[in-house]
Order: sequence, then C-alpha cells, then structure tokens
Amino acid sequence: MDTVVLVLDILVCIAIALGIYYMVRDMAKHKEQTLAELKVGGWSKTIKTIIISTVFLFLDMFGIGSYGPHMACWKIFKVTRDEWIPGTLNVCMLTATLVETLYLVNTVNVEMTTLIPCIIAATLGSWLGGGIVVKLNVNKIRLAVGIALAVVGIVLILQLTGIMPTGTNGEGTHGLSGISLVIIVLISLLFGALMTIGIGIYAPLLACASLLGMDPLYATPIMLGTCAFICPAAAIRFAKASYDSDKPRYDRKIAVVVTLTGWIGPVIASNVILSLPTTAMKWIVVCVMFIVSAMMLYQWYHKSGDAVAEKEDAELASIEAESSSE
Repeated sequence: MDTVVLVLDILVCIAIALGIYYMVRDMAKHKEQTLAELKVGGWSKTIKTIIISTVFLFLDMFGIGSYGPHMACWKIFKVTRDEWIPGTLNVCMLTATLVETLYLVNTVNVEMTTLIPCIIAATLGSWLGGGIVVKLNVNKIRLAVGIALAVVGIVLILQLTGIMPTGTNGEGTHGLSGISLVIIVLISLLFGALMTIGIGIYAPLLACASLLGMDPLYATPIMLGTCAFICPAAAIRFAKASYDSDKPRYDRKIAVVVTLTGWIGPVIASNVILSLPTTAMKWIVVCVMFIVSAMMLYQWYHKSGDAVAEKEDAELASIEAESSSE
C-alpha cells in the first residue's frame, strides 16, 4: 500500500472517530432526553430510517449522492422535523462515509496531488458553513433545503441529458493540474460549505471534475475523500451545538440508527459497483427531489407549521411525563 494512502486512511479513521465521539458526548450529557427521543416514533420510525439509509447509501457509491434523496424521503414519509434535517444528515452518515471512502480510496488510483488539496478545501468549507447553518431558524432551513434539492436535481438532469459531460466512456485524466486544479479546489471549498445545508458534494464535484477533463472513475475517491472529512467537521459542529443547548440540533434517534446500520448499503454496493445500471434510478431520484423541493419552498413561503415536530413534541412530552411519574 502507498504510504500516502495509508496515512490518508488513518486520518479518515481518526476524523470519523472524532465525529462519533462528539455525538456520543452530546447524548451522554443529555442522557434522559436522548433515551426519551429514542422512543419517539417507535419501531415504525426505526424501520423507515433503516430502509431509506440502506437504499440510498447503496446508491451513494455510484455517485448519485444520498443527501438529496434522504431529505426527500424523510420529508415524504415524515421521519423527522424540518429544522433537524441539515444536522441529522451530517451527524448520521459517519460510519457509512468511512466504509465508502476506505473502499474507493484504496481501489481507485487517483493522483494524490489532486485528492489532498480538494479534501483540505472541502473540510475548511464545511467547518465554516456548519457554524452558520446551526444558527438558522426552521423557515430559513426550509428555504435552504428547497434550493439545495433543486440545485442537485438540475445538476443530475444536466448529466443525464448529456449537457454536462460525465466522462462515463472512461476518457480523461487521473488528476488535475494548473488552473484546473485551482478551480476544482475552489469548487471543493464552496460545496464543502454548502453541504452543511444539504447540497451534496458528489454530483456537483463529479460533474465539475469531468468538465475540467478528469475521468469520473478517478474523481469518485475525491468526492468520497472530501466527505470523509466534511461529515465529521460538520457533525462536530452540530453535536457541539446540541451539547451546549437544551434543544437538540439533530435527530438523535436517526443518528443512532444510521450510525449502527448505515454501513450495510455501501458494503453491498462495493461488490456490484461496476455492474448495476443507475440511469433509471437517477431519474426517479430527480423527480422526487423536485417534488419535495417545491414542498419545502411552499412551506417556507407560507411559513407553515411543522406537523412532524408538533407530533414528536407531543409524544416526547408524554414519554417524559410517564418517566417522571414512575
């Protein structure tokens, strides 16, 4: 194994471990609140969470991206409240990101002179972006999520229709240099920040790398390598915000469930990544994302109430009342 790759593997493991540590630290401080939250939604919420994460983290390995589809399905199936979506996305994906990154970084021969600067830029962007997003109120988050879904959907349509080249014919370089490298680093910085509001880095970064002349096969370790540091950086931000507050900044139940089961989809995908056709699924994902984007923007415009939040607050109050009476 190349020494640089080995060092990168170790750093990825450390970053993910730190993210998980801060999540556990938050839950330990708010132990009673966390135990009550784990009961909210019952097995129905748990099963929906596992199915959604397994399906879309499986597809994540193929560059479809899981943030947009997760937001869409959580909204459609009323899995979590709107204001917790950005934080939950970043906190719950840690183990899945670890599996995906270690697999692709160790099997695809990307140039380290391209990979490392992109990772550093995206991580910095994520840290700065996370500090802004945790301060947004629910209506601003709806606006951000609605725009995020629309942006990702547009990028996927451009790829699927051939307007934005994807390089699936195998042509292109293993890395970038000169002005192209500067551009992809700046793009990584931007989407590292935007990822904290749900604009996944996968499709945009893959598309931009292709436009700059890179073969997408060798761009996949970049999109996953950046996420391996973006996710922990953003997760720590949200976990620390929850730790310092009486109000959670993410859905702790989903975070626990996906942390324990999110690796299933990527492990399965790693065995079939070169054979599964994904075009039809991408079109389905695009349609779902645009529908939910419209729903989010409609609620932002009308400042609608969050039905899931109202239901879970009532359920949580009931659970806490039962615990205090025992």
